[in-house]
Amino acid sequence: MKCKSCGMDIENNNQTFCVYCGAMFKNPKTGETVAESFIDEKKPETQIPESDILPDEMETAEEIEIPKSEEIPKPEEIPEEKSDRISLKKTEEEKIPEEEKIPEEVHIDGAEQPEKAEIKVGGTRITAAFFLSIVSAVIFISVCIALSLKLGVTADSLQKSAKRMDVWTVINADTGGMSLSDRLYYACNFSEASHGYANETEFSVYLTDTDFMQFIASKTGEYADYILNGKGESPTVTENELADFFKDYSQIGKDTFGYYMQTSDYNLIRKSLTAYNISDTMSVDRIGWKLNFRLENIRFLLSYVTIGIFIALFLVILIWTAIIVDKKARHLLAMYGNVLFWSGTVLVAAGIGISCAAAIAYVLTGSFALYIIVSCLLPTAGYAVCIGGISVVIGYMLKKIRKFIVRR
Repeated sequence: MKCKSCGMDIENNNQTFCVYCGAMFKNPKTGETVAESFIDEKKPETQIPESDILPDEMETAEEIEIPKSEEIPKPEEIPEEKSDRISLKKTEEEKIPEEEKIPEEVHIDGAEQPEKAEIKVGGTRITAAFFLSIVSAVIFISVCIALSLKLGVTADSLQKSAKRMDVWTVINADTGGMSLSDRLYYACNFSEASHGYANETEFSVYLTDTDFMQFIASKTGEYADYILNGKGESPTVTENELADFFKDYSQIGKDTFGYYMQTSDYNLIRKSLTAYNISDTMSVDRIGWKLNFRLENIRFLLSYVTIGIFIALFLVILIWTAIIVDKKARHLLAMYGNVLFWSGTVLVAAGIGISCAAAIAYVLTGSFALYIIVSCLLPTAGYAVCIGGISVVIGYMLKKIRKFIVRR
């Protein structure tokens, strides 16, 4: 039996379809012929006579006929080695555990790295960063004040400030229930040294006519050089220095209270000052003991080494703050902006308080300590205001940048 569609010989005459082209011969259930798709060799009537085939049709049939060399292999003829190889490959893939599989992406230096899990900045981290910002603000204020004092309080500036002080304000300053002029009058025993010619009032007028503020300014410079810079020996006011000061202005004494003092009178002043122990009273150690603070420590507190250490600590705290908030720009800008803005505000307020508020308080109270603060710490106030103003501007800019980022 031959298939009419492909012309291939079919050995089994009871085949219901062509195994080569798939043409259906019979219905597999009923056994009825579906179409004339085959030629039964036993029934010649079903064959088409060659005379009825036109030459053109014969050529067409010959062209359609598939050579045996190109026959489609039967499914049973597929080599077993190929199928075994395929099944083996699948089996091996199924046997490979997931943990031992080579990762699909191998990251080499310079290649794209996998994204890290984003750390959520919650309330605990914000609270810790806020606490660190307060600590950093305190350190920043301390550093700026120390730097302002370092730049503003020098031996030259204090000496110039002492010269500018009003002599009447200084000699009438309250020193424990007694003015400075009266305390010096009794310490020198000036009444006996002048043979009764000079009383407390005349002695005050005598001091204002002398260059008393120049003498104080020179001694202030010595104290400042030793305390701030460690220069020279421990300064004090000696008996000989005061006696020589009065001796230099003997003519002014005669013009003021009508007596020209002699050498014996100045020796009496030295003796009285020695009994009063003026040298020990005016020494740096004695003053520090009265204040319960060693004045030499100011030198270390205001040194550039100490200031540098505090600046390094301030930067470390800023780095810690950045780590805590996972380097989020909006949180960092908020923290840094607040630290600089409010620290600068405190510095500006401190500078204005020293320059203006202290002066007003002195006018209202007459306190000599406030007068000294206004006179000697005015340059420090100026530096504090300048540094604080710059800090406020930078902090304000950071806060504005943070708002811009949040809005975007």
